[in-house]
Amino acid sequence: MELTPAIRFAGKIVNSLVQHCDKIEIAGSIRRGRPHVNDIDIVCIPRGIEGRERIIQRCKEKGHMLKNGAQYVEFLYNHPTAGTVQLDLWFAHAGKSDLFTGSPSNWGMLILARTGSKEHNVKLAATAKRQGLLFSPHEGIKRGDEIIASKTEEEIFAALGLAYVEPERREA
Repeated sequence: MELTPAIRFAGKIVNSLVQHCDKIEIAGSIRRGRPHVNDIDIVCIPRGIEGRERIIQRCKEKGHMLKNGAQYVEFLYNHPTAGTVQLDLWFAHAGKSDLFTGSPSNWGMLILARTGSKEHNVKLAATAKRQGLLFSPHEGIKRGDEIIASKTEEEIFAALGLAYVEPERREA
């Protein structure tokens, strides 16, 4: 699919889901501004306990569900000019804490990992490994069991000792 129609189609999906989200953003090759995209990646933080189910129900109205995982769902949509288009919808969390444990939001890590590119993520993972850290695409940058960066992309780059890289420059 060409970038411009992909942006419009992804925007329509975001607009139909935004009321069920605390935060939602288009990721993937659209966010990187690639001239052609293979699928649509969207990352969101569902609003409240029932937000995820409402999001899934809304997507089922126009698309066919392929997979329903712990942190993502995949749908196929029929686009009037592009044909079959896959939507990969990723669920971040706002942050969790209780009396004994806590974990920060994984928003930054999911939007970073789902924006890609694959090659850029591999370089970030290698940088983390050289520093004795783990690049966990669903949790964040970890030192042992401790998440040391995950809330924002900027925080993740800083934890790796790197300058922030704009999405359009993340091809390698």
